[in-house]
Amino acid sequence: MIGKPLFDQQHYYGAFMKTAQYLASLTIQQNVWDQLGMIMVNFFRVDLTALVERRSDGQVVTHHWCIADGIHFKKTLTDEVRNIVNQVLDNGFLASELIHEPAPYVIVFLPITERNMTTAVMLVGHRMSEPLPKELLNIYLAVASLAGAAITRLTTAEKLKKNWPNASMRKKS
Repeated sequence: MIGKPLFDQQHYYGAFMKTAQYLASLTIQQNVWDQLGMIMVNFFRVDLTALVERRSDGQVVTHHWCIADGIHFKKTLTDEVRNIVNQVLDNGFLASELIHEPAPYVIVFLPITERNMTTAVMLVGHRMSEPLPKELLNIYLAVASLAGAAITRLTTAEKLKKNWPNASMRKKS
């Protein structure tokens, strides 16, 4: 194994519980993606995270990179990675791939679902050459689901906040 050793299963369940509590406490003033990157690096000891979305013109764009200290990773997407991202956006299923950048990284492509639509893909990378355990993939899928729920909740809260004065005025008239 290259890079940091993985924790045991109990550690990851604890990290998941902390993540759930933290994401539930976020407010509309906080950026979920920035916070999620820091959570993944600090709680789950991943080496890198990023968010990938497809623009209306079909181009895949990456943002909100969070890379652990001491890790050197090119923040550019290869055609191979773009193809995997497009597949995850189209079918909503998780994918995992071993990528050499130049060191080997296992990259997990996690679908982020908002209102029953896959709207983004969270990349989670570990500097290692063997596949991640199934249990860890399941936890990462649950984190991605929590992120989608947090985004949906915060987007709804922001819309309600913007429309609240208008709604209360209509009731009075």
